[in-house]
Amino acid sequence: MPLRRRPRRNRTENFRERASGFVDSFVRMVSPRAAARRAAAQHALEVMTESRASSYHGASQGRNFEDWDAPDGSADALNEREYELLRARARDRERNDAHAQAIVQTMCDNVVGTGIRPQAEASAEALGVSEAVAEEWNNGCERAWKRATRFLDATGRLNVYQMQ
Repeated sequence: MPLRRRPRRNRTENFRERASGFVDSFVRMVSPRAAARRAAAQHALEVMTESRASSYHGASQGRNFEDWDAPDGSADALNEREYELLRARARDRERNDAHAQAIVQTMCDNVVGTGIRPQAEASAEALGVSEAVAEEWNNGCERAWKRATRFLDATGRLNVYQMQ
């Protein structure tokens, strides 16, 4: 990606900036208190100007952001060249670091898992029955699901877990 150059300021802006710097240093020599008030006022003016420019801090146009060159594009497009190296390093880390292995295993267990395994948890209070009857209801629902999983494929070749 070619480097972008900052737009050149015109001579009037350069003169104003140098003159302002000269005045600031003169006031600082003569009256430090006045220089401090002047600096505080300039800072407040900058903050007000930047806050009016945009509701996003990163979109501000102040002097603190004039050198910020933010490339435009998707994360995939911007990192395309680094993917191969990142992938190789991640695989190496997983092979050689027990902590990395544990992290990957945890992610597989929690994200991929072993498939849908429903667990009936109807409460006795919601059903309006005793705890024993509610527990028997939950066990019956789980037994019915286990029997039905073999027959849910229309072709009769796969069970529910294989279809997932």
